[in-house]
Amino acid sequence: MIDLFTGVIAKYFLGAALAVLVGVFTKITANYFGNDRTAKIKESIVTAMLWAEEQYGIGQGNEKWTVAWNKLIELLQDQNIKLKTKEIKTANTIMKSTIPGINQITYSAMPEKAKEIRELKRRTPEADKLVKNLKTKYPTGPE
Repeated sequence: MIDLFTGVIAKYFLGAALAVLVGVFTKITANYFGNDRTAKIKESIVTAMLWAEEQYGIGQGNEKWTVAWNKLIELLQDQNIKLKTKEIKTANTIMKSTIPGINQITYSAMPEKAKEIRELKRRTPEADKLVKNLKTKYPTGPE
């Protein structure tokens, strides 16, 4: 009777316990390495976008986007990461949501003269007239 009991425990209980341990171990390692992969992808996205911004400067949206995407793929290949289908969609979304941050980094590093030139190009004639009137009305700037 005892042999039967130990046989059942050895056969079923220990097998189940081993399966649970292997499952927990694989879940933990998948989460650990998965987060590392995600962090590498996010870091590569920012690097690729900053690189494209440096190469093309202000504007040139579609060309810059294509260059940034190609640079992203190149950076990920260097790290032996190939984007899966779901990750491609996520990477596109992250890139689009990162554009304001990249612009802020780029424009905050620009000299004041370059910012003024960029602003002048974007203004409408009505806005130019208003700015000119304000400059004559308040020559020293805001108090």
